[in-house]
Order: sequence, then C-alpha cells, then structure tokens
Amino acid sequence: MSVEELTKKKRIRAGHKASATHMIDSAEDLLTTAGSDTSRLTQLSRSLQEKLEVLKTLDSKIINFVDEGSVVDEIEQADIFKEGIYSTTVKIEKYCAPPTDSPALLRTSRSAADPTSLPRVRLPKLTIRPFNGDLTAWTTFWDSFESSIHKNPSLSHIDRFNYLRSLLEHTALESISGLTLPQTIMKQSIF
Repeated sequence: MSVEELTKKKRIRAGHKASATHMIDSAEDLLTTAGSDTSRLTQLSRSLQEKLEVLKTLDSKIINFVDEGSVVDEIEQADIFKEGIYSTTVKIEKYCAPPTDSPALLRTSRSAADPTSLPRVRLPKLTIRPFNGDLTAWTTFWDSFESSIHKNPSLSHIDRFNYLRSLLEHTALESISGLTLPQTIMKQSIF
C-alpha cells in the first residue's frame, strides 16, 4: 500500500470515527433524558455495531501497513475507540431492557419465531384488580389473570397459585382457603 493509499484509509477511518462519535453523543443524550425513544436508541445501537465492523476492517488494513513504531499506538487507539462503542451499546441495551426487579410476567412477550427481532420496551407496571367474588367482575379478572399469569410458561404451578391467592378477596379468598398447594397442583384442576 502506498503512502497516499494509507493516508486515504486513515482519513476514511477518521470520518467513520467522527460519525460514530456523533452517534455516541446522541445516544448518551437520549440515555440521560427520561422517557427517551427506545426505537431511536435501538437504531443507534445497530448503527454503532455496523460502524464498529467498518472500523475493525479499516484498522486491520491500516495496522498492516504502518511502520513498526506506530503499530502499538494504532492498536491502543483502535481499542480505546472500540471500548467507547461497546460501552454505549451496553448502556443502550440496559436502558431498553425491561426492569430486572419486575416479575417475569411483566416482561414484554417476544415473537416465537425470532425473539431478538423486536426491541425491548419498558412497559408500565401491570396491575390486576383483585377478585372479591362478584360474578360480574369474574370475566375481566380471569382474562387479565390468565394472560399475564396463568399462561406464563416461566411461572411454576406454585407461583401461579400464590399469585391467584394474592389476588382474591372476601368470599373468593374464603372459597379456596381450605386448599393447600400440593392438593391444588396434584388435582391440576385450577392450573
């Protein structure tokens, strides 16, 4: 590679670094703003990952043709810049992920075909109104309970029963007060 070609590759890399720096700054701004657009953050993360691949290719070409005295500096500078991109993409992933302190039933459902294809979105906390035995409220209660707890494959039968018991009041709670967890699970009539 000639000196002119090496100089051109370094200029191209500088342009990509400037673009990546702009993306990092935009992401950092969004990350510090409450209620930021997670779709924009996801797009920035993907763009940064693509930019990282371009920079890796350019870095390897440049390192192969710089003089031996500059190799260490080139590698260190490339690694420092890559760390900045990695750091920002990890922050974005954490921001867009559902809170870890929420139960699994509150997490967003994913496409069964490709669970990574959908961005992770922070949803508001789900609240199921307790059922007190009023039959007119049964359908509404059961629809909410069934979709978020009863059909949640990440919950055990015991967890499902405990959630049910915690959401019952008055006569509804009294009607299951004699049931124990092993009886309920063995009968599988409720779950």
